[in-house]
Amino acid sequence: MSKPKVGILTTFAGADEAYSLVVVVKTQLRMLLDAGYDPVLFVSDQFVSEDRFWSGRLFEVRKVAHPDAKAADIQQSLAGMIGDINVMLCHDILFLSQHREWGDAVRALAAELDVAWLHWQHSRGDGQSESCARSWYCYPNEGDLPHCAAVNHASLNRTRYVPHPLDFDYLGWPALAVRIAEDYGFPFADVSCILPTRLDRQKQVDKAVRLMAGFKRAGRSVRFLVADAYCTGEPFLSEKKRLNELAREQGLDEQEFAFLGECYDECRVTTPRPVVKALYEMSNLFVQPSNSETSSLVAMEAALAGCLLVLNADFPPILPLYKKALALPFGSVLNDTKYYRTIRTADGQETKVEDAQLFWDDQARLTVLPALDSQIVGQVKRQQLAERWPRRVWEQRIEPLILEAWDEVRPQ
Repeated sequence: MSKPKVGILTTFAGADEAYSLVVVVKTQLRMLLDAGYDPVLFVSDQFVSEDRFWSGRLFEVRKVAHPDAKAADIQQSLAGMIGDINVMLCHDILFLSQHREWGDAVRALAAELDVAWLHWQHSRGDGQSESCARSWYCYPNEGDLPHCAAVNHASLNRTRYVPHPLDFDYLGWPALAVRIAEDYGFPFADVSCILPTRLDRQKQVDKAVRLMAGFKRAGRSVRFLVADAYCTGEPFLSEKKRLNELAREQGLDEQEFAFLGECYDECRVTTPRPVVKALYEMSNLFVQPSNSETSSLVAMEAALAGCLLVLNADFPPILPLYKKALALPFGSVLNDTKYYRTIRTADGQETKVEDAQLFWDDQARLTVLPALDSQIVGQVKRQQLAERWPRRVWEQRIEPLILEAWDEVRPQ
């Protein structure tokens, strides 16, 4: 399918990211490039940046006019530059009083040319903006769309909610972490957990697998990724096979449980620490079933990333280090740990049934999920990940609007 030629109109004189709009435009340019578009950035004639991203190597940069130029001069300059543009993204140009001359130039051109204009309004304000032909209005607050429509003299149908996407540079998330996240839908599951570990017997990863299966049986979506470290030898490969078989037996598919060392060349021996850190920050749960830790640095790192910690109640030495963590009876490999579920028969008698999976189903449903659901901060984080993930914002909000606008203005 052919793609429209997209421009982004700004009055930028530089690209200092302390100015938040620069970050928004940078993210949009990356979205366009990643989706196979050939965008053009329009800036003021004073634009200077030493940052390689803004050099014009990745996309074309066209310099329009002085930031304080008059509308007639801006219109004349811009008219000679946008003959190939089908859809133009603008940022605060119509709405802000300091860009009044630029806004007047845009309105004049919009009335004359078959170009669709998508106007991002980044501040609420209480002023009024004049109407603009062939325009749609993008606003980052879904609950305030009627206000945005009213101040721009636009219909609600022409006013769209477009959330500001996450800035992976600011978050420090490596490209590999983002790729893993998107491959598995990791940040968007109800329960997401990354466990960096070796696969020695004392690590008891099988019990974490059973707990995750319990979450799925409770109706929650699950992603459990193991960042297996130094696990390329035969004993470890056998353990991976055993754990994979257990996961499939208990209903976890290849998207819901996986070893990063088996799926990514960069993680075959170890997963880079910055990648693990990023995945912690996308997680909401950390499960440490091991009974051989002195303090568990990985538990500390997960706690600092805001994850709910679940530790081994049967390994008391570690518990005082994480006083508000949940503690479940993961048991000890030094003893034969049995797991029972109490059931009641029709005649009112109670009996114990030994079934490891039934036990962990109960722990997932009755202990961990209520604690996870009660974490308000964690719930807000999950919402931000789901609604502001760049690829989601692009695929669900921005590209459909670009194509809708282009379809309306292009000759049939």
